[in-house]
Amino acid sequence: MSPKGLPRIIETHDLLIRQVREEDAALMFQEIDDDRERLGRFLPWVDSIKTLKDEINFVRDAQKKWLKCEQFNYAIFLKPNLYYVGNISVHSLNWDDESAEIGYWILGKQEGKGLMLESVNRLTQILFHEGLHRIQIRCDAENIRSTKVPERAGFHFEGMLLNEQKLAQGIFRSTMCFSKTK
Repeated sequence: MSPKGLPRIIETHDLLIRQVREEDAALMFQEIDDDRERLGRFLPWVDSIKTLKDEINFVRDAQKKWLKCEQFNYAIFLKPNLYYVGNISVHSLNWDDESAEIGYWILGKQEGKGLMLESVNRLTQILFHEGLHRIQIRCDAENIRSTKVPERAGFHFEGMLLNEQKLAQGIFRSTMCFSKTK
């Protein structure tokens, strides 16, 4: 399969999911900074976003990867007021094997509302429509809310990678792996 782009804007009933933009960087950084302790318990990248400049660099890098069809990063906004709630991405793309991974995070104050499930379901639908055959989601085993998303989205639990990734605090996280095929 040849690399191909994804829609820059995706809508669901409750959400506007759109490609990250440089003008989003200040808002995204502020929300990450405000929720840093919780996010840092589960996500290895949090400590690399220490300043607004770090977030701007992330967005610029994401835009370059988008153009190369290597990775697709989206910001998620709740309609109708377009309140920012988190991010979702498509990464680890293997166009030859028609596979990819979905990664996501949501603000703590937005957990438990089904917003990430709605995002994952819609993005999965689009990825299958675009020709991918297999989609994977990997979650920190201790992030119970995050592990519920693929379960509720009909992904199959494949197994646990014990002490698979070192977080910035020097703690090793175990990762739960889920997949769904077309």
